[in-house]
Amino acid sequence: MQRRPSRFLSAALASVLGAAVALAVPAVASAAEPDLTVKTWERPGSGAAPAADEVCTVQAQPVVAGQDASLVPPSLAECFDTLEDALAHVTGSPVPAAEGVAAGDLPRVRAAVEAANARSTAEAGTTADARTTAAAASSLVLGLIHRDAGYKGSQTLLWGKGSNGCFSGSTYGFSNLANFLQNNVISSAESFAGCWSTFYDGYSYGGDRRNCTPSCATMGSMDNRASSIVYRPRGTLG
Repeated sequence: MQRRPSRFLSAALASVLGAAVALAVPAVASAAEPDLTVKTWERPGSGAAPAADEVCTVQAQPVVAGQDASLVPPSLAECFDTLEDALAHVTGSPVPAAEGVAAGDLPRVRAAVEAANARSTAEAGTTADARTTAAAASSLVLGLIHRDAGYKGSQTLLWGKGSNGCFSGSTYGFSNLANFLQNNVISSAESFAGCWSTFYDGYSYGGDRRNCTPSCATMGSMDNRASSIVYRPRGTLG
């Protein structure tokens, strides 16, 4: 498996570095001059797209009722040369050569994701004694997000811990897409593992929204506007 170095810096680390730089530069103030310090923050932009020949993966955070999404630590992206490598990283099982995926071959991409999820689920329940440990260590693909309509363009694979995905009622979220350079760039999306997805215009699951049940070939009025995502059990709308 060829893993590419992470190219993303977490928001928290960036904040620490920014504070360090600010402390290193003495402030010069004049009582006769107005305070021109910026008091507001610009909404982070989309950032650079992943290279056309790579697939990035990002782990979801479980969404707990009453939890302050702004306090959940961000997940960073890990990027790979192929979808097969990305799937192997998420599920812990290599993708058989027979399931190789050609770029743009949507049926085979979907089949490869479903097969990888099936292997992860099966391995989590191989024996009764190992079920609890294996289930905790396993993971499933929850969705794919694309920068172009029609499930085209650079794609990012979103996944969550556990062997049941949304089938058992679990809910997963990405409260700030700017953390991994996917803010305001999504034009189509697919859901897996028994999930439906909701895309929100605001961070921390607020503002306008679009439900994908389970997939959206286009995002309609939410095109290039999503800033957070929730994956819920099929049949549940945001």
